[in-house]
Amino acid sequence: MNTHSHPIQSDWIDLPVSVRSKALLRIIEEHCPNSRPPTSRDRRTYQEGTMLVDAPNYDHNDTAVSESLSESVNWLKQNGFIRQAPTQSTGIYCLTEKGLAYADSEEAEPPSHEDIRHLHGLIHEQVKEKYLSGCGSYRAAVTDAYVLILDRVKKLSGQPNASGQDVRYLRRIFLTAPPNGLLTPSDTTQKMRPELFAGAFGKHRNKPSHSFVGSEDKDTCLDALCSASVLMKELDLVETELLPF
Repeated sequence: MNTHSHPIQSDWIDLPVSVRSKALLRIIEEHCPNSRPPTSRDRRTYQEGTMLVDAPNYDHNDTAVSESLSESVNWLKQNGFIRQAPTQSTGIYCLTEKGLAYADSEEAEPPSHEDIRHLHGLIHEQVKEKYLSGCGSYRAAVTDAYVLILDRVKKLSGQPNASGQDVRYLRRIFLTAPPNGLLTPSDTTQKMRPELFAGAFGKHRNKPSHSFVGSEDKDTCLDALCSASVLMKELDLVETELLPF
C-alpha cells in the first residue's frame, strides 16, 4: 500500500462522492483503529462509526462529516469496493479485491453505476458487470456492446447466422431494402444509417481491435458505450419501421 496525502475535511466533504469515497478508502487503511498491523490488508475490518476517529483533522462527530461518510460507505458497497465482513456483525466491512486495487490505483474516479445508468437497456445489461470491474475490463465491455449491436442488425435483417462484421457489411445492410437489408423508407433519401453505423464501428470497434493503446481508458470506454447506446436506439426505430414488411 502506498501512502497518499489526504484532502482536508472541508474539501473532502465537497468532493464528488466517487472521489470522496476513494479518499475514504485510503484514509481508513492508514488511520482506522481496526486497520493496523499485524492484520493483513485483505482481512482488516472497518466499522462506519469509527472510520474517521483517528483521521488527523477530521471531526467524526460533525454532522456534515457523518452524512458524507454514510453516503461514501453506501457508494462503496453499491459499487463493490467494500463488503460485509464474514463472521462479523452487520455493519462491519472489509475491502474487496476491487477495493484494494482501486485504493492503490492512480485513477481519478472509479467506474460507477451512475456512469452508465443512461445507456440503452440492452447495452446496460450487457456491459455493466465488465464496466464496473474497471481497468482491465473496459476493452471487453466495449467489444461486448458492439457484438450485441451486430447480432441485432443480423437478426433484424433476417440473417442471424451471417458472417459479416466489418464496416462494408454494415454499409451494405443499411443500403439494401428489406427483406435482406435494413434500408427503410425514412432513410431512403438521406442514407444516414450506413454512415452512422459504419463510422461508429470503425472508430470504437475495428480500430481498438488492432491496438491496445488507450483501450483500457475509462473515458474512452464511456465514449464508445454512449455511441453504442445511440446505435441501439436507432435499431429500435428500424425495428418499428420494419413492422409493415
